Amino acid sequence: MGSVCKSWRSFIQSKELITVRKLAGVLEEWLYVLTMDAKGKESHWEVLDCLGHKHRRLPLMPGPVKAGFGVVVLNGKLLVMAGFSVIDGPGSASPDVYQYDSCLNSWSKLAKMNVARYEFACAEVNGKVYAVGGYGVDGDGLSCVENGCVMVTAHAMLGERLFCMEWKNQRKLAIFTPEDNSWKMVPVPLTGSSCIGFRFGILDGKLLLFSLQQEPGYPTLLYDPNASPGSEWRTSDIKPSGLCLCSVTIKA
Repeated sequence: MGSVCKSWRSFIQSKELITVRKLAGVLEEWLYVLTMDAKGKESHWEVLDCLGHKHRRLPLMPGPVKAGFGVVVLNGKLLVMAGFSVIDGPGSASPDVYQYDSCLNSWSKLAKMNVARYEFACAEVNGKVYAVGGYGVDGDGLSCVENGCVMVTAHAMLGERLFCMEWKNQRKLAIFTPEDNSWKMVPVPLTGSSCIGFRFGILDGKLLLFSLQQEPGYPTLLYDPNASPGSEWRTSDIKPSGLCLCSVTIKA
């Protein structure tokens, strides 16, 4: 019985399970949101379903509390990488990597990164995770790749297009289409201070804009790039329980 359980556990943790579910057409889409409580002291991960209903709250991630970490999805699992931690005394960059497996509802520690870093860029490309730039153990900037882009406060890939929010003007959405190498600026349908920021989320092929202000006047906005002209924007009931610090979409 022990060997059967071990084999089954190994299978549900493998990327082959994702492949089988994809071929069977039974993949489900979930939005994982790292959210801050109302007092701004504690954070936790929560999972929303395709309708925005809260599905569950993840168990606490092991290890010290960190900031400036990277988040990616690999083989249907959530990876939280590196970051800046303060345990006792001065803080330091961390090389630790933790993985959350939804099938087991548990975290596990993976092999450490080659270089400890924080405030860096990261992405999954063709089954590999790339980490670029950031700051190292001594606080020195690490070599990175730059592309002459303006500073942004939020970005997300939706299909083949890149969506960005510039820090100077958060009332316009910048959309880059690689097919014709063009940028398009789309006004965000909100009034008030342009300093009110957003965090992005992706669900069901649509872009979600979570306001960093919890006042009722700043609801979650939804942008549908495939909607007919003039009807791309609408409000959404999808909203985390607190301020959205970051989010990823997982299909599993």
